[in-house]
Amino acid sequence: MTDNNRYRVLTGTYATKQAAENVQDVLKHRFGWVAYIEPDGSKWRVKTGTFAGMAAAQA
Repeated sequence: MTDNNRYRVLTGTYATKQAAENVQDVLKHRFGWVAYIEPDGSKWRVKTGTFAGMAAAQA
């Protein structure tokens, strides 16, 4: 499967790393998701893992 066929859930960008960490904490403890934070310009973005199809990402 190529990278073009993979989907990723993005939760948005946040002005501070602390705000992104708070979102990551909620995703982990409330929903059991594995999420990570990466810089996105001057903001911080929280992402989850990749999914093989749109239906899996939406679920």
